[in-house]
Amino acid sequence: MRRIGLCGIDGSGKTTVANQLAKKLFTNKRVWIVWFRWRAFFTYILYLYSRIRGLTSVRLNPRTGEYDKVHLWYKDPFLRKFYIWFIFIDMLLHYIVTILVAKVKQIDILIFDRFFIDSFVDVAYEIKNFNSLFKSVIAKIMFSFVNSLNLCIVLDIEPAIAFSRKRDIHDLSEISIKRKLYLLLARYLNLPVIYNYNIFITLQGIKQLAGKEEEEHCRV
Repeated sequence: MRRIGLCGIDGSGKTTVANQLAKKLFTNKRVWIVWFRWRAFFTYILYLYSRIRGLTSVRLNPRTGEYDKVHLWYKDPFLRKFYIWFIFIDMLLHYIVTILVAKVKQIDILIFDRFFIDSFVDVAYEIKNFNSLFKSVIAKIMFSFVNSLNLCIVLDIEPAIAFSRKRDIHDLSEISIKRKLYLLLARYLNLPVIYNYNIFITLQGIKQLAGKEEEEHCRV
């Protein structure tokens, strides 16, 4: 079973690309697309702690008219240190179950819409301390999962375009900062970056990368 990860800022087109890969590139394969945003299990403990500490608030998204919860993790030393660990444990459980189910279903291609790198970027932004998190033990563990994929791609797009695509994005500056973090991690982890402004060109680029990966796999 080959595993492919699609990462990138909200609005970069991960879900669209994943669906198009299943329809147009891997037509003769059993493909399963998994939306790999972490599922809150142990993290609920931190939500309760945050509420008790008065670190949970709400903000209005003027684009949707809806109120969203905001957790001010960066204001608490405990949360700054352990939030990433709780996220990782929840993601690890999700990952293990996903792999087991994929094997039972005899899936040929497992496509992750988001992966560990996406949650890492989210946490780095929320605790507002990328440098210390980047040097941590948990970073190395999460990066090892990224490197274990057959192919992991960072989809890039201008923040203004992403902002126009997704109404649930509150702040243009937020995705601008996250985009910089994705590109930094892509360079560090030697991940291919595809600028996703045209779905046809994006699919051609992934096809070439997938072909190279398959040749190397066969060689091994």
